[in-house]
Amino acid sequence: MSATPSGYSINVNDPSLISLVNKLQDVFTTVGVQNPIDLPQIVVVGSQSSGKSSVLENIVGRDFLPRGSGIVTRRPLVLQLINRPASSKAQTNGVKDEKLETTDKEANLDEYGEFLHIPGQKFYDFNKIRDEIVRETEQKTGRNAGISPAPINLRIFSPNVLTLTLVDLPGLTKVPVGDQPKDIEKQIRDMVLKQISKPNAIILAVTAANQDLANSDGLKLAREVDPEGQRTIGVLTKVDLMDAGTDVVDILAGRIIPLRLGYVPVVNRGQRDIENKRPISYALEHEKTFFENHKAYRNKSSYCGTPYLARKLNLILMMHIKQTLPDIKARIAASLQKYSVELAQLGDSMLGNSSNIVLNIITEFCTEFRTVLDGNYQELSSIELSGGARISFVFHELYSNGVKAVDPFDQVKDVDIRTILCNSSGSSPALFIGTTAFELIVKQQIKRLEDPSLKCVSLVYDELVRILGQLLSKQPFRRYPQLKEKFHSVVISFFKQAMDPTNKLVKDLVAMESCYINTGHPDFLNGHRAMAIVNERNAASKPTQVDPKTGKPLPPSAVPRAASPSLDSMSDTNGGFFGSFFASKNKKKMAAMEAPPPTLKASGTLSERENAEVEVIKLLISSYYNIVKRTMIDMVPKAVMLNLVQFTKDGMQRELLAQMYHSEELEDLLRESEYTIRRRKECQQMVESLSRASEIMQMPLEKLLGFSFAVGDFRMLFLMLQETTLAMLRLKAPFKLTRRIFQSTPFTAPVSVAAGLSATEPIEEEHTPQYNPSHFYPIRLYEVLNNRYQVVAKLGWGTSSTVWLAQDLHQWRWLPRRYVTVKVSANNYADKKSAETELHITEHITRANPQHVGHYFVRTLLDSFELCGPHGTHDLSTFTVNAISSTLVTTSPATRKTHSDWNTWTDDAKDLKSDNILISLRDESILDIIARDEFEHPLPQKVLEDRIIYLSRNGFGLQTKGIGRPVITDFGLAVHGDVPHLYYHTIQADDYRAPEIILTAGWGYSADIWNLGVLLWDLLEKDGGFGGLSPGKMEYTSERHLAHMIALLGPPPKKILGQGRETTKYFDHDGAFRYPELIPENVSLVDSLNHIKDEDKISFLAFIMRMLRWQPEERSSAKDLLADPWLRAKH
Repeated sequence: MSATPSGYSINVNDPSLISLVNKLQDVFTTVGVQNPIDLPQIVVVGSQSSGKSSVLENIVGRDFLPRGSGIVTRRPLVLQLINRPASSKAQTNGVKDEKLETTDKEANLDEYGEFLHIPGQKFYDFNKIRDEIVRETEQKTGRNAGISPAPINLRIFSPNVLTLTLVDLPGLTKVPVGDQPKDIEKQIRDMVLKQISKPNAIILAVTAANQDLANSDGLKLAREVDPEGQRTIGVLTKVDLMDAGTDVVDILAGRIIPLRLGYVPVVNRGQRDIENKRPISYALEHEKTFFENHKAYRNKSSYCGTPYLARKLNLILMMHIKQTLPDIKARIAASLQKYSVELAQLGDSMLGNSSNIVLNIITEFCTEFRTVLDGNYQELSSIELSGGARISFVFHELYSNGVKAVDPFDQVKDVDIRTILCNSSGSSPALFIGTTAFELIVKQQIKRLEDPSLKCVSLVYDELVRILGQLLSKQPFRRYPQLKEKFHSVVISFFKQAMDPTNKLVKDLVAMESCYINTGHPDFLNGHRAMAIVNERNAASKPTQVDPKTGKPLPPSAVPRAASPSLDSMSDTNGGFFGSFFASKNKKKMAAMEAPPPTLKASGTLSERENAEVEVIKLLISSYYNIVKRTMIDMVPKAVMLNLVQFTKDGMQRELLAQMYHSEELEDLLRESEYTIRRRKECQQMVESLSRASEIMQMPLEKLLGFSFAVGDFRMLFLMLQETTLAMLRLKAPFKLTRRIFQSTPFTAPVSVAAGLSATEPIEEEHTPQYNPSHFYPIRLYEVLNNRYQVVAKLGWGTSSTVWLAQDLHQWRWLPRRYVTVKVSANNYADKKSAETELHITEHITRANPQHVGHYFVRTLLDSFELCGPHGTHDLSTFTVNAISSTLVTTSPATRKTHSDWNTWTDDAKDLKSDNILISLRDESILDIIARDEFEHPLPQKVLEDRIIYLSRNGFGLQTKGIGRPVITDFGLAVHGDVPHLYYHTIQADDYRAPEIILTAGWGYSADIWNLGVLLWDLLEKDGGFGGLSPGKMEYTSERHLAHMIALLGPPPKKILGQGRETTKYFDHDGAFRYPELIPENVSLVDSLNHIKDEDKISFLAFIMRMLRWQPEERSSAKDLLADPWLRAKH
């Protein structure tokens, strides 16, 4: 029995998209390049003993793969199965009536194989196909057990196969046997990982059912690259060899290791069957009988076995190719452009006149050298400085700062200056400060500027060499390595040639400055001004003298002057000539004078005069040294530019022509590198293959539209539609009748295919508090609602509704299927009232201004109607399908819209909550896959007397076209914002509840702002801290919630406490919290925020505190929040 749903019949006579990918594979293999494009394909992995070869042979229906001990498959085998019409009576489900042992062309006219490496030769004998696989393998790998990544492309044409492409890889092994390399395990593992790591590869993991699934080598490797099981299909072999009383039902139901694409059990031939050459047709019959008669599989036998596996793989591969085709086309175009540009840069291998080539390269090189220095280079970088900008950086940053950092007094101390002053005055003490000491010290310090100036020359030279290296990395020099070496040698010599005069000029500049000290410079600080500055400093540093009688400060003239040492010694009562003469009788004899030491420096404490002289000298030195620094900072770059940069820029072409143009070695210089020759060949192959691939991708219009017609068929269809429409008009047939004729084909309901669940354990909506089954409409899959919407899968449930995926049958049948979300509300009074309110609000939003920025982020209504159930009527609404996911701050535009143009508050127990912010689908073909998957692999169901409880499919898998926009949904408890009074009933999810709602202080739209702030915090920090859950329990308490708010925000203001009707329940008359023991210790908003750091953390806290305020009127509006710096910075 076929498992293909109605409306999804596979046109096996048209290979279509799979053949398209086959052609692309052949193009790349024929040209001899590895696939530059990640093509969709099914990759078969498994251990040596898992039965991979038997599965492939069963799919083909023929023995054609090599068999033996050890590793048999030693190269990837790209197996392209192509369905072709039978010229004789044959069945197309993998089983033929006649015996399959015949091998001659006449008996097997409809079935043959072709190898890509032997074009045009057809193999009607499948034994010869096996021999050719062995021969081609040994040609690459030898007769030992080595492996090779080079693929073998085999195409099999048969009426008994579905169009399919499989890549068979070597079986995974653990221990090398015989001649196998010691690292054979790693080699095979690396080869398999390289194939299955590609995002477009669908993994067919083959596992023996009679072993523990956790030990499956194929599944283990698949989980490494596909941890979520999004693109892995499991095949369970040897199901008939399992122990009695065991089965794989739990594996098929996804209870062991779940896979999104599921598992398929198969029965292969045993070793005895192979040895006895039992035909595969009989093996397939045996497989069918086994599943139909086994008690565990008989109800699901149509979803077991090789024929079903082939159909499933065909369908999955076609859908996968359809999803990835636009991306493949774009990648081919981008790669073609990339390799074409590189090939043009590599140039033609045929050389022209060598002198002209060298002349052109020299001219181009010199032009680029000048443009890089001048800043007119086309390849200007926005990331770093380059070329002339780096030389400017050397001048104005490195050299300038280096010269400014030279301190003239870091090597000359005050005592040294005093010594120089003493030496410059000779034997007579100087009455005035002379210029000799000043010039001596200044000249010494000026000479210190020579080293940084010469370092500047060296740095500029390095930058020129850097520019040279940048230009020599261009394509012409990569093409001619000897020419590159010659260029490098000549240019470096030219740079060095310019270095000597540049260094000499810089040294001359330093010598000029030290040769003549121009004390008449207008910026120089003269001696009188320096002396005045020193006197002012000394006067300011002396303590103020006061009159001992009056206590008033004495004027400078009245301050007693310090006596000189000579006067002090003369005032001694025993002093003077006579005193010393007569006193000598009573004193010891004076010590004899000694000669001064060989090295003598001025020592002792400086007198006031000496200190002033030293300070004056230092001021003069500092003033003049700054003048010299400015001069050097100005002149040295000019000298470097003149003698080094400008010289090389002007004379580069002349030097290159003189050294190279007349060289007798031009032919040798223009010998291409091995890399260039090899790379040109690779680029030529890539351009050839990608050009052919681009031609293949130019698909006809009907295939781009998703269906395949020949031109005559398309014209016939158009005429048929035209005639039918005219007939309808003549008969005045209503439009509904016309649409019914051409509407989409509905699914046909499958029979007994889903696994059963326990009737006693609650699931899905049965978990809701005070659940009453009579309140929920007993919807059935594939039921058609309102003569338009066919339910194909369950998406979710809530306390007052269930949500379903439905096919819109009003879509024209020649267009892709269209799917919608159907929300079925409960029929009890409260839920029905909520549904009516939500419908009213949603209609209001849908009619609102579509140009508003928030319209894009809010779900709008498509249709609504009532449905009569066994226990009353139910309100139904349809919407665009969105994927379940959480978002971040982009909900604000939608929140702003609900608070402005629509005047609607969206405070709802399930509204601004991460679980209820959905993501729009960019690739709606995902919905087609979900519908087919539910049809072919229905989730387990709970079957009751009056209803079936289905499991929800709330995971849409990978979105190949990127992530869509966030969409706010569920307006069940929303109200119009133009209502003047406050509301007092409880709303919002527990953890998102605002304080005015807990205290029953009356809420308005600002409760949404609080909700948004907590939601944003919850998305960034998994443990937001605003929850009211008891430790270790799932029980919410308002007391604990308020305690968390107090810990994070501080105590509430008395104003909101005075407004709350429930305030006394939580706070006493003085405003003290009644449950202080619940307040967490050492908790703050700053410490709770761990995922944002530094300045961004401060900005975010400022943003979040605009929403999390105790007093509702103090919270910012959504419009104001959109202008917050943190939010705008993130967008």
